[in-house]
Amino acid sequence: MNLYEYCSNSERPLKMVLGSFPGIKLNNFTFKETYTDPYKMSKVALDFDSLFKLDFIRTITDLVFECEILGVYTNFPPMSHPFISRPIVNSNLDIAKVRYKLDKSQRFFIYKEAYRQVKEQTDTPLVASITGPLTILASLTSQDYFRYLMKNNDIDNIKLLLEIITNLSLDLVSQLNTIKPHCLMVSDPVASFLTPSQFNNFLLPALNQIFNQFKDMTILHICGDINSILNNVFMVKAQGISVDETLNIENVLTHAPAEKVILGNISPISTMLNKQPFDVELEAKELLKHTKQYSNFIPATGCTLPYKTPMENIKSFIDA
Repeated sequence: MNLYEYCSNSERPLKMVLGSFPGIKLNNFTFKETYTDPYKMSKVALDFDSLFKLDFIRTITDLVFECEILGVYTNFPPMSHPFISRPIVNSNLDIAKVRYKLDKSQRFFIYKEAYRQVKEQTDTPLVASITGPLTILASLTSQDYFRYLMKNNDIDNIKLLLEIITNLSLDLVSQLNTIKPHCLMVSDPVASFLTPSQFNNFLLPALNQIFNQFKDMTILHICGDINSILNNVFMVKAQGISVDETLNIENVLTHAPAEKVILGNISPISTMLNKQPFDVELEAKELLKHTKQYSNFIPATGCTLPYKTPMENIKSFIDA
C-alpha cells in the first residue's frame, strides 16, 4: 500500500494520533508494566482504536530499546519512559566495542508480539515504530563525545557508528516484515540539529537503506525546527514526513514533492493537553480549512500524546 494513494483515495480527511499513552491511564496500568507486557501494550492500543475509531493505530513506543540491544544501560521508572542511565561510547576507542545480538533483545520481541496481537484484532492500519539512526547514536554516546563528533564534523567515526546502527535497524525491519505491519515510522528527533551537508553526508544514506527494506507505507518523523534541512528531508525515501507545530504547514506543503505525504502539525502539549475540547476542534477545523487544497496532507499530533491528555480533546481532534 502506498501512503499517498491511501491518503488521497479516502472519502474524508484522515488523521493520525502519535502514540497511545493516555490509554495507559485509561487502563490504570503503570508505564513499566505496559512496556514489558505485550498483552497490556496491545490492549492500550486496541482500546484507543475502539474508543476513537482511528485511521491509524500505533502502540506506545520509546527511543531506547535499540540502545539496550547495543549494550547501553537503561532505567525503567514505574511511571515514566525508560531512559539511558549510562552511555557506552565516550571516545573513538569505544566504537570498536559496539556490538549487538538481536536474539538477546527481549523488549523488541515484546513490541513485535504486541504488533502481532493488534493485527489479529483490528483492521485499522498498524504503524510499527523504530528509532532513527542519529537519535540512537546520540543515546549511545556521552554528551561530550557527541558534541565532539558534531563540532568536528568527524564523518569517519560517525559513519562507523551509523553503519553498526543501520545494520541493527535493517535487522529489526526484517523482523517486522514477517508480521507485516501496514506502516513503518522512523522517529529521529536529533536530526533537527544537523546542517544540510551533515544530513546528506551520513544520515540520508542510512535512512534510505532502512526505508528501502520495508515493504509497505513509510513515515519519517523529526521533531523541532527542520526548515534549514527541509529540502534534504524530502530526499529521504519515506512516503510520509511527520513534522511538529513549529513549522508553517502551508509552506511545507508548498515545497513538498506532490506525492510526499506531510503529517502534522497539532501541538501535543499546548493544544491537545492544555486546551479545551471546543478549542481543539476549532484549531483542527482551521488546519483542515487552510490545507484542503492538498491531497497529500494528514492532520496529526506533532509528537507523542502526553499521558494526561484529556480523552475529550482527542475525540474533538478526531471528530473535527
